[in-house]
Amino acid sequence: MDKRFGLKTNCLADIFNVLKLQPEVEEALIFGSRAMGTYKNGSDIDIALKGEKITFDTISTIRLRLDELPYLYMYDIIDYKKVSNPAVIAHIDELGITFYKKQAMPREWKTYKLGEIYDFASGLSKSKEFFGKGYDFVIFKDIFQNYFLPEKLTALVETNEIEQKSYSIKKGDVFLRRTSENDTELGLSSVALKDYPNATFNGFTKRLRPKGNVEIIPEFAGFYFRSPKFRAMLSQYATMPTWASLNNEILANLTIDLPNKDTQVQIGRILKSLDEKIDLNLKMNQTLEAMAQAIFKEWFVKFNFPGFDGELVDGLPKGWRLGVLGELVDKLSKGAMPTQKDLASLEVEIPFLKVKDISDNGSILKSNLELIPIEVHQNQLKRSILETDDILFSIAGTIGKVAILDDSLKNSNCNQAIAFIRLKDKEKLLAFVHQWLKNDTVQNNIKSSIVQGVQANVSLTVLSNIEIIIPDDATLHQWNALIKSIYSRLLTNTYQIEYLTQTRDTLLPKLMSGQLEVLVNNTTK
Repeated sequence: MDKRFGLKTNCLADIFNVLKLQPEVEEALIFGSRAMGTYKNGSDIDIALKGEKITFDTISTIRLRLDELPYLYMYDIIDYKKVSNPAVIAHIDELGITFYKKQAMPREWKTYKLGEIYDFASGLSKSKEFFGKGYDFVIFKDIFQNYFLPEKLTALVETNEIEQKSYSIKKGDVFLRRTSENDTELGLSSVALKDYPNATFNGFTKRLRPKGNVEIIPEFAGFYFRSPKFRAMLSQYATMPTWASLNNEILANLTIDLPNKDTQVQIGRILKSLDEKIDLNLKMNQTLEAMAQAIFKEWFVKFNFPGFDGELVDGLPKGWRLGVLGELVDKLSKGAMPTQKDLASLEVEIPFLKVKDISDNGSILKSNLELIPIEVHQNQLKRSILETDDILFSIAGTIGKVAILDDSLKNSNCNQAIAFIRLKDKEKLLAFVHQWLKNDTVQNNIKSSIVQGVQANVSLTVLSNIEIIIPDDATLHQWNALIKSIYSRLLTNTYQIEYLTQTRDTLLPKLMSGQLEVLVNNTTK
């Protein structure tokens, strides 16, 4: 809550973002009861706009966009220079509180419409029998998880020479998701840093290809299109009947602010160096995860563990038994999806996890987590309040993703596509059950029980009844002693990733607006 105005923090930020879309607005002040502190919960939001170029159309456009925000407030917007009542002018001058000021763009930066410097094209759509073989293909996952396209693409599609030419991928191409169920994922971008011979891209994506008339460095573009400034602009222009969507007309009228080439290179270099450190830590974690799974298989699949004398009882080492996951858990449940009515006019502050937030290697992608109101978290969704060391398992959509919730996400929540497993004895069983659920055999057993419907899913009953080998306590103690250092390093690397990500995301808007200057050839730009 913003104590000055009695507004939810997100509401004020959304108003701020609406004003940023109108370059003629130089300053905005809140006046009236919310400036004086005499407001009630439902009081109007009175805003005075300053700027010599503000017109009636400016006011109308801002009102329209504010009315589309998900808050039950009335907005009273006035053009300060048109106010004729001396008492109102005096009130604004004496009691009005500035909450927005247009930031001057450095002189060497220039603003372009995207349509001036990019050509737009939609991607390739083919039926499912063409996929899984052929040539490289950019899918949404490649874009969603990466500021820049991966060095090697993993998806394949059968294409001919005409398709490869029409939907080609060249250095400097920008790829944006053109449709989404929400504006959080709409327009997420990834930039090609090289040519991808014979590769094509999917039909849910827009390709922006530089015309060549204005120089734009790919590394700079990769970060600009992910900047809060561009994301806010994009979400305001996107059309949303049922799905949010982007068309060529919308894209052509969006803007990009460009410094000179040398400054672009330096900004790209600063942010890319952080990105590369993040990527290095991610790869280290992938190696550690592979090591943990390899050790797990040696011990609990091949029974090749220290001290084992080879004696088997019913196919298991002596003292071990076969059980089901449900007998090891204190709680096994899943989340739910709040309604739009639940979310209206409430400040969102509790992280709300979805399957897309769990990476393929089991890390939780924290930078783009959606938020829900604490009131909804504590009431409608109270059954799915998460705790530290809960094991998350995706049971709908992309089934079989596994992650451990660390302390930074304690008291978060999740949707209905994620099951959470709260063990009775976390200290003894956490690493073992985590690796068991990641094992290929277990994954295949669970996926064989998928129920096909509007969205494929696995029931909590299936998950609870999945068979699991339960070793004796002595073996588990040995296992935990061995695996502890790997999990400790995984956690350390994860925190380093989060720190680097936060640093990058803090620098990003400041560098992209010219607020933070960079050194080019030992001079400040």
